[in-house]
Amino acid sequence: MRRFLTLALSMLLVSSTVASAAPSPPTRFPVRLHGKWGFINRSGSLTIPARFTAARDFYEGLAAVKVRNTWGFIDEEGTFAVYPKFDDVVDFDGGFAGVKVKGAWGFIDRTGEFTIPPRYDSITTFHNGSPPAVDIGYGNWQYINETRTALSDVVTRAPCGFSDGMAPVDNLESKYGLADIHGTWVIQPQFPVAPCFSESLAWVEIEDKWGVIDTAGQFVVTPQFKYATPFTEGVAVVDVGPKEGIIRKDGSWLLLPTHTYMGFMSESRIDYGDIAYGWKRGFLDETGKVVIPIQFLGVKSSRGGLAQVETYDGIGYIDRDGNYVWRPTK
Repeated sequence: MRRFLTLALSMLLVSSTVASAAPSPPTRFPVRLHGKWGFINRSGSLTIPARFTAARDFYEGLAAVKVRNTWGFIDEEGTFAVYPKFDDVVDFDGGFAGVKVKGAWGFIDRTGEFTIPPRYDSITTFHNGSPPAVDIGYGNWQYINETRTALSDVVTRAPCGFSDGMAPVDNLESKYGLADIHGTWVIQPQFPVAPCFSESLAWVEIEDKWGVIDTAGQFVVTPQFKYATPFTEGVAVVDVGPKEGIIRKDGSWLLLPTHTYMGFMSESRIDYGDIAYGWKRGFLDETGKVVIPIQFLGVKSSRGGLAQVETYDGIGYIDRDGNYVWRPTK
């Protein structure tokens, strides 16, 4: 019972994009041990010692780590690829990463060289190969071009990334259509809310109900739901109130509305929760069957065969069956 479906999609889209390949799954995972951060491998062995002030997930073979007050990036052997010198960073995507210096954001390549100097108040990236977007003020965002060296011609109020070569753009009447990286309309403006594509499908709102369109702008699922998540691995979570269920791309039910909350399908696992358990979470499999009962204070979607979970004892990792490969530590 909730949902977002506009700007929140920008951090979750995982479909094919502008000339991007599917990312390789990570082989290293951040853990906290005695107040410092290091990394384990898939079998749960500590392969990069816990020596960092903070650490984030690996993307494209590099992970952001913090040393005292500055951020840099290490490779999977724990060697610095980009030495710590930034106030903040976002993960690598499409070979480039956003970095913050003296309050302004810019972009670097994998060697740490700037491709766009720090000059923007905010940026948005997408973890799917889509060019990022930068805040140009007055509620508007402008996409970087495909080479991440300059601004493109695409300006929007809903930066949720390019997918299938298109991104939502609004016109002077505040209607959204879809444009390519050069700003040419692919689908003319007609929707009141940005249609953010994932797996070649996008949710759109008509008279307070959400339905699904294809890349031609045609409805494949008629508007009928209160809210919904993007499609991942062929399914989407829909809210019919007060419960949520899972539908396939043709609108048929994979799982009838059963649980109060469900996340996103990732590696054939989806987290779920029920109001009787507060905010605790468990996991369902790709058929909607409970495989890991509700027990965790927090979870992250599965990546590389492991899911990060949080308990009162700290942060740990479980495999697909719920077995710990790293028991929670702080």
